[in-house]
Parts: sequence; structure tokens; C-alpha cells
Amino acid sequence: MPAVPSTLPELDDVAIAPFKQTSLAKKLHALNLDVVKPAPLDPAPHSKVKLDLAVRFTKESLLQKGSTCIVTQCRDNSYNRDVALKKGTYAHLKQIRREYKIHKSLEPHPNVATMHDVVMNRSKRQICLVMELCAGGDLVDILSQADHGLAEDTTFRYAQQIATGLAHIHSQGVAHRDIKSDNICSDETTGVMKIVDFGEASRISDPITGLYKGTPGYMAPEIVERLEKRIEAGTKDYSNIDLLKCDVWAFGITLYTMLTSKFPFTLASQSTTEYASYAKGEVLGKVEDWENIPEYMQTLLLNVLTIDPSSRWSAQQVVSYLEDIENTR
Repeated sequence: MPAVPSTLPELDDVAIAPFKQTSLAKKLHALNLDVVKPAPLDPAPHSKVKLDLAVRFTKESLLQKGSTCIVTQCRDNSYNRDVALKKGTYAHLKQIRREYKIHKSLEPHPNVATMHDVVMNRSKRQICLVMELCAGGDLVDILSQADHGLAEDTTFRYAQQIATGLAHIHSQGVAHRDIKSDNICSDETTGVMKIVDFGEASRISDPITGLYKGTPGYMAPEIVERLEKRIEAGTKDYSNIDLLKCDVWAFGITLYTMLTSKFPFTLASQSTTEYASYAKGEVLGKVEDWENIPEYMQTLLLNVLTIDPSSRWSAQQVVSYLEDIENTR
């Protein structure tokens, strides 16, 4: 570019008239300046998602079918990436929008699957969540190939990643409320575990109304007790429940399944023999399984599966404990 003159030429009244009629390039050239064309702007992100859904999402295949939604794997041609697409009908519009709002509000984290977008399929009366695809399978798939639990190093790595993701979610004021092996999925490329499915998630500041939802085998004893009281007396009282500690209990059950390929008990209720024995101070699960669990993992299990939620560790305490163990291994 030519150097800008130290003194710009003066424009008299005669020169001004023709100057106004010339193009911008000629005006700048008269001042000994070049025209620099700005780089074209990238299209706005939302302009990409206005494609017809049949064009935007292709190569679709079923991943999971639930009672209210189905999850498929497909190609998102708007962003040239593979994604998971969670589809629900308009009957579940409020629930799915709530899931989107809570999940999307979370800051990105490597151990939490990313929520990308929400789209409407008006012709099929569907609402669809566009999410990060974790194509490496869930923990249920992984455990199905292990008769006696995962290798110790694998379990340790997975436990660290799950606990770190859970601590991040909790730090955002959100309880997942359905931590389980089905909702822990692996990235196909890196093998990193990620927490998925925020369909039951809630903000800890929001009151719980109606019937508490979740997966029975992973429910904390304080939730099971309230549910049993509800059945007996019709109460809807879930006040004073620490939802974050309920997530930690579910993490503990998940950890036990990784270590043994079994559940310690079918339900955290006095009506089940295994849990009643554990509540009395006996060994967690079967003796032969417990004896094969490394001592530091036994310590972790007893602190996350503490019946009294006020004494139960937080997710961040789990992260710190595993970091300390890693530094001494």
C-alpha cells in the first residue's frame, strides 16, 4: 500500500463537487490511499439451521428407544458433523424444552456431552434435541463384555472422568437426577467418558413437584423412603432432599457395577435383604465380591454410599480423593 502523505491535499469548493460524484475508490485514490476490501463475514450460525430437516439430517439410524423419546445417530449437514438426535412429540414439548434449557446453560466440559441445538419438525409434530454424539457406547455396553468388572486401571480412569463431570454439573447449580450406567457414554475417538441425558435434570433451586422420577436401582435411600411414604400415605413431600447427594449415591452404585458387574442391592429399601444388611453395618454386596475390590475403592464406595446424606461425600470430594490416590499410585 502506498504511504499515506503527511499532509492531505486541501479540497476547495471547486474540487468538492466532482469529488462527491466519484466512487469511493476514486476518492481514496485522490488522497493517495488504496481500497482494502473487508473479508466476507461468515454466515450467522442460525442461518445454517434453517435448512429443511430432511436435508439437514441424513444417514439416520436408531440408537435408543425410550418410553417418551427416541434417540438416533445422523449426519448434521449444516455443520458437517455426526450428532445424536433426541426426538419427542409435541405432547412432551414442555419437558424437552426444559431439558434443553438446563443442559444448554451448562458451561462446556470434556466429561459432559454438549447440547448443540433444538429444532422443530412441524410436519411430524416433533421437537428434536441436537446433541454431541458419543458413539463409543455406554457403560452398559462396555460392562456387558466384562463378567467380573472392568480392569482396575480402566475403572479408576472412568471413575475420575464421571466424578469430574458430575462435580462440574453440580458447580453450575444443576442436579442430574438420573446418573446410571446407561447415561455414561464413551467418545468413540478418545475413549473419554461423558455424562449424557438431562431429561430428569433440575436446578437445585427449583422445588420438586409430582412423582419423583429416576431409575430405582440407583435411587438414594432418602428418595426411596419418600417414595414409599408417598405410596403409603399419598404424601408429595420431597422437601429437604439434597439432590446433589442423591447424584453421588447413584455414582456410587455405578462405580460398584464397574468393579463387579453387579448391583450391591436391587433397591435401597429396608424391604430388600441386601440393603437391610448393609444398613446394619454388614458388608456392601456379597462378601466374595467385596474382598476383590481394592482397599482404596472400598473406602470410596463407603463414603459415597453412606446412608446418611449429610455424611455422604460431595462429587468434588470424590474428585479430590481420586486425585490424591493418583498422586500416590
